[in-house]
Amino acid sequence: SVTRLIQVSSLPSFLKDDLQKKCAQRFNFLGFLHKIDLINDINEAKNEHKKIRNENDIDDYQKGFLLNLINK
Repeated sequence: SVTRLIQVSSLPSFLKDDLQKKCAQRFNFLGFLHKIDLINDINEAKNEHKKIRNENDIDDYQKGFLLNLINK
């Protein structure tokens, strides 16, 4: 397939407007998808952080339990 590059300024105005509208819609949609990806990344990072924090809480609890046994 051959891709032809058309100079936008040489297009009639009704086509130019249509093209700009289509480009804007596509750009907004891509921006929207990018936002969703960012939100997913942020949520994933938060969940990972929660998981790590929970594991550390368990470790601290176990350490406290062991220290109590040793000190008795």
